[in-house]
Amino acid sequence: MDPLDPRAVIDTRASLRDVLPPDADTGGSLRMLATRLAALDAARDAGARADALAACAAWLRGRESGLPLPAGRSFGPGESNPRLQRAACFIRVLEASPALRDSVRTALRELVDETDTAATLAASGDDEGRGFVGELVHRAVVRALPRPREDHDAGALLLRLHPDLAAATWLRELPPAWFARLAAVIAPGEAAHPWAPLRAEAATALVLAATRVSAAGLAPSLWRLAPTVALQHSPFLRLSRAAEASLADPAAMLELESTLAACRAEVDAIRRRLEDTGITVAIVHALESLRRGLDRTEALAAALAAPPEHAPARAHALLTQVVDGLHAGASLRQLVVDDLRLLARRIVERHGSTGEHYIARDRTEYLTMWRAALGGGIVTVVTAALKLQIPRLGLAPLPEGLLAGLNYAASFLFLLALHFALATKQPAMTGARLAAIVSGTGGRQRLDSLADHVADTVRTQLAAALGNIAAVTAGALALDALLRLTLHRTLIDADKAHHVLHDLHPLASGTVLFAALTGVILWISGLIGGWFENWAVAHRLPEAIAQHPAGARLGRERLRRWGAALGAHASSWGGSVALGLLLGLTPALGRILGLPLDVRHVTLSTGTLAFAASGLAAETLPWGEIAWAALGIATIFVLNLSVSFLCALALALRAHNVPLVEALRLARKLGGRFLRDPWALIGPPRE
Repeated sequence: MDPLDPRAVIDTRASLRDVLPPDADTGGSLRMLATRLAALDAARDAGARADALAACAAWLRGRESGLPLPAGRSFGPGESNPRLQRAACFIRVLEASPALRDSVRTALRELVDETDTAATLAASGDDEGRGFVGELVHRAVVRALPRPREDHDAGALLLRLHPDLAAATWLRELPPAWFARLAAVIAPGEAAHPWAPLRAEAATALVLAATRVSAAGLAPSLWRLAPTVALQHSPFLRLSRAAEASLADPAAMLELESTLAACRAEVDAIRRRLEDTGITVAIVHALESLRRGLDRTEALAAALAAPPEHAPARAHALLTQVVDGLHAGASLRQLVVDDLRLLARRIVERHGSTGEHYIARDRTEYLTMWRAALGGGIVTVVTAALKLQIPRLGLAPLPEGLLAGLNYAASFLFLLALHFALATKQPAMTGARLAAIVSGTGGRQRLDSLADHVADTVRTQLAAALGNIAAVTAGALALDALLRLTLHRTLIDADKAHHVLHDLHPLASGTVLFAALTGVILWISGLIGGWFENWAVAHRLPEAIAQHPAGARLGRERLRRWGAALGAHASSWGGSVALGLLLGLTPALGRILGLPLDVRHVTLSTGTLAFAASGLAAETLPWGEIAWAALGIATIFVLNLSVSFLCALALALRAHNVPLVEALRLARKLGGRFLRDPWALIGPPRE
């Protein structure tokens, strides 16, 4: 920027003093304002004008109190607000000084002429059809690399005027009456038509935005989900024509408004349909982009159709939406939150519906859970025995971890086939149901529903865990005794047994950390299970299996059964396989990377402890070590269940948009209720 002529600053200060009270102190703030107004008046190109205007906007948002104000109409009580006093001073100065007002209007008019305003007004986010992944990469690259100046881009200018969220918030919270007076003194047009230049740009933007929305709404990926049967009846097909007609005939604005309402209803119908079908990130991203486009088109139409008395308020809403959209369009976090929240909610709901089978609400279901847990413990005996034998094969870490993971996965699938239960798989599934109760009810009803659900969940988890532990302990001791009688050996020798006891010590080993890590793995496996079911439904995999050409040889009825089974059990199958592989590969990954990574699963660790105790039976049993290891098992039990449950609950609360403060308040109430009646958590259901 060229050096500022001192005479221009002196002239601007003189104009400023002319409108201030005679005894006003033109301190540093007002001298700074004079310098910036002089720079705006002296600017001769788009870049210099943008710099000067951004400096004036930064001054305007500054906090100050005690500024002298020119004579003029009062702003009311807010005039003394330190956050707004500079704005009051600026508006009153321009109202009182025609010279300063004309210089600001001239600069704004030239900026409007030099920048592409219509494209910025029409842009509502991802308007280039990059998709979720492409948009994510684009925003990451833009944030990482320096960007060249774009002096002829109105969007870049608005971002310079509002460089952060605090500036955008200031604009949003500016009182409507203040914005109307500010708009009146900076209007860039001629006196007879002060907003004609921007109105013409907004009209072009309306047609452009409507055309983009129309094309997005008729995309094949969304159209196949739309409730409208015939394409020619789609409101998106009429939208661009309605926008053009509204500009030629103001009476046609009602038709545009009804078409926009029909488009929004169709988007809502597609979103509701996604509740019953699978969700993909691409579909959610397309819906979010479409929603933003409809919002922008409606804001443009409202601003153009507003009567004179409401025009400033509509313009304020439009400008605020444009600035917020520019910030959201550059935010990685906003993109992920907008596009993944619905997918996360769908995943936790799909996996949560599976978790309903793991909650006992009466004595019959409670006894059924005990039987299922005992069966699960017996199956885990074999799993733990095979786990102890795999290291003897002498494989490299990765093949060994893969073999261990397949052992776990096969065991978990076998448990599902026999309708047996493994306690630690339940919390990740039941957290979603808890979040649904928090978001779906209110008042006393919510507290009662939560209390009943938490009580049912905790007692069921405890019954399943105790059943698993009892069965795996008895089964491991019986199997090792059988080996001793038939093969005259135990599954593990004394040295290995002492090593196992040390590894399960809650203080002298990494048991606490590894148990918490296993809780996270249990939660992740639940997410993978929910994602797999959502993916299978979204891609209509059950129908594809039922209609596969192999049915001519294998039988159509058989393939239909297979497809139906996948649709019914995809979440459980996907979660079980994922859990097995994660449990097996995590220690292998730690060995490859040289990191202290291991897992501690309560049922598997109990089986290992039982085999270790049996291996030491020929010696004097180290009861102290066994007691510490048993305490380690209790620690593993608590951490496996609590960490996986809390992770699942946190994600479910976020997916349902439940505030953290509300969740904590309910947790305190629930805690007090259960302290008064602890048997509700640990005893069988009352009749």
